[in-house]
Amino acid sequence: MTKNFKIHLVSYEDVHSWVLGKFALKMQEVLLANGYKASISMMPDPHADVNHHIHYFFYKPDHQRTGIETLMITHVDSKGKSEKLKKQIAGADMGICMSEDTLRLIEEEGNPRAKLAFADPAHDQIIQIKPTTIGLASRIYSDGRKREYLIENLLEKISPKDFSWVIMGGGWEKVVDKMNRLGFSVIWHENFDLKIYTEMIPALDYYLYPGLDEGQIGVIDALYAGVKVITTPQGYHLDVKDQIEYFFTTENELQSIFNTISVQKKSRRQAVQNWSWETYTLKHLEIWTYLLAKKNNLPLPSPGFPEPDGLRSVQEFAGPGLQTSGIEKLLRKKNIFLNRIQYSINNKRKFRFLQPAIRFTRKFL
Repeated sequence: MTKNFKIHLVSYEDVHSWVLGKFALKMQEVLLANGYKASISMMPDPHADVNHHIHYFFYKPDHQRTGIETLMITHVDSKGKSEKLKKQIAGADMGICMSEDTLRLIEEEGNPRAKLAFADPAHDQIIQIKPTTIGLASRIYSDGRKREYLIENLLEKISPKDFSWVIMGGGWEKVVDKMNRLGFSVIWHENFDLKIYTEMIPALDYYLYPGLDEGQIGVIDALYAGVKVITTPQGYHLDVKDQIEYFFTTENELQSIFNTISVQKKSRRQAVQNWSWETYTLKHLEIWTYLLAKKNNLPLPSPGFPEPDGLRSVQEFAGPGLQTSGIEKLLRKKNIFLNRIQYSINNKRKFRFLQPAIRFTRKFL
């Protein structure tokens, strides 16, 4: 297929008023940047090759339009919406869900799987990772009992992009100087101040105590504030061992813990790294190209992305990734039923007294 076909994005709300309008604007931006004809209005374009409706709720099938009709599907959270969607999908070429979970739900309610796809949503990718804030609260002694050398050595093996420091207590000059030289963000309160301390501890991501002198009150304070703790397995720390996030004794163990924290944080980011507006739109474009090729008896395109959504969710819908066991289907039907009752209760004040019964049913059924 060439880039000569026209895509019309039907936004049923003002594109500047809310999130669905943003989807239309962002998709148009990507399509235009990639050389496609793309327009937006609140009404379908009978001359467009593709009308993509954002979203499904206000779509009205019109068999006089000869182009491809696709629907953005999200928030099918009531029986009425489900029944309406069935009629809409019957008159459209494809319903494109925002998740595999919603695709399965809609399929299980009797909609043809061949008319369903999904594309994971996009985000602006403007939020930056905040360095993990590590806190320490103790003074340094000349006999080295606080084992501050572990932190000094650790600094050379971790990145200032990944970690920042807040320290309270005297004697940290050498360590703080090294933190500054290596580019770490560090706040050092040389003298103990109770007011600052009570504000500092809850703001931490982790509280760190490397000493081996039976335990430290700072560990208790951090736990009481709900802060994750990295410390040594000794003394009264062991009496709350189930609530300590990480135990360590050696330098290598401490380094491994910091590496784990860094990797976990980057993995969370990586999970949605490719959920860009570019990828989201191009996955829709692959689906539209596929539908147009199928309609015009042309060779069908292959998916250009490795993820299971987009065109892969159309062409490989019988694959293991989208199959559901009988037990799973029963559980999902139970959850769908309870979700709909919950939705009705939440939106009708006179039924809210039934909320405890729904919570009980979810827990024990």
